[in-house]
Amino acid sequence: MSVPDALARVQAGLMDFVPGKPFSTDNYLSLTVDSVCTQDGLARLGISPTAFEAALSELAAGALTQRYDRYRRLPRT
Repeated sequence: MSVPDALARVQAGLMDFVPGKPFSTDNYLSLTVDSVCTQDGLARLGISPTAFEAALSELAAGALTQRYDRYRRLPRT
């Protein structure tokens, strides 16, 4: 639901005093900044996207468990 900026700012200011702060001025300020990446971060890290179904079948096969077991046996620095 869209709320006008002025009303959202007032709401945030009032919610700063509510126990648990369900919404705060800091939340409001965070929402005013775009949070969408313009770069492909996965490619920069050398990671290729995998379909969820493929990753799930790999998990079911225990491939990741075996990989983690190898890492656990490595000496810690």
